Amino acid sequence: MGSDPDQFDSVDGEEAWVWLNAKLGRTDEINPADTLAKDGGGGSTATKHFSEPGASDTVRTKVTVFFQGNVATHFNVSHGALD
Repeated sequence: MGSDPDQFDSVDGEEAWVWLNAKLGRTDEINPADTLAKDGGGGSTATKHFSEPGASDTVRTKVTVFFQGNVATHFNVSHGALD
């Protein structure tokens, strides 16, 4: 993962290492065909989408790796609200 875990936990008897990541990014998708149709083909609408209120939001990712002893057994990746 490139960094130490943000949290260490135990879930159902397994050790769990948790990494949390939050960064600004788009939470909706732009259809390039719609963008070209709206701005006459100049492409400036795509830039406007990013600056519109609510067009960008914080994207949160939580990666949990589960261990039994010193062996990683499985992992879980979730996006959205972090609890």
